[in-house]
Amino acid sequence: DEEQAEAVLTEAFARYPVEQVGEMLLTPVLTEIGRRWHSGALSITTEHYATSYLRQRLSVLLRAAPVIKDGPMIWVGCAPGELHEIAVQMIALYLRRAGVPVQYLGQNIHCGDLIAEIGRRKPKMVILSANSEETAEALAQCAQQLAQMKQPDRPLFGYGGLIFNRKPHLCADIPGVFLGATTQEAVDVVRQLLPR
Repeated sequence: DEEQAEAVLTEAFARYPVEQVGEMLLTPVLTEIGRRWHSGALSITTEHYATSYLRQRLSVLLRAAPVIKDGPMIWVGCAPGELHEIAVQMIALYLRRAGVPVQYLGQNIHCGDLIAEIGRRKPKMVILSANSEETAEALAQCAQQLAQMKQPDRPLFGYGGLIFNRKPHLCADIPGVFLGATTQEAVDVVRQLLPR
């Protein structure tokens, strides 16, 4: 029910900060959508429609947030092969609202191209997200390549995603900083790593 969803989100954003709406409304809704799809109570078409709607709402908020240019630049995106981007959109939005320079890179980042761009543009930090074992493996390979970059070009590397919450042992092979189990934890860790 898009009309009802729009009414609920409009009221929530009018009453509460974006971060609170994200943590207390969007994250639980996404979890419930995933649970219902996994149990067969929700069709894949409905799941795609609902997550697409929420992704679009977050995109509008991200575009409306002021672009900060002063300070160390952070790039945020999805690991190679990863298409689930709502959590990293939320991280990019929260950081931007906190006054941190952020560029949101989107889904399915190609690691070779990412490293070439890092060499040219020199972000201070790169954050990637993975939600499955396959994309966690791709993230780990990309992290290994980033770790081989020479200083001062090598950025800090942070990562997260649902798979690392479910299978924390996967973190052992990734050179970088696990940013925590929630989007708000990730923002807090980033702000500690890159104080202004």
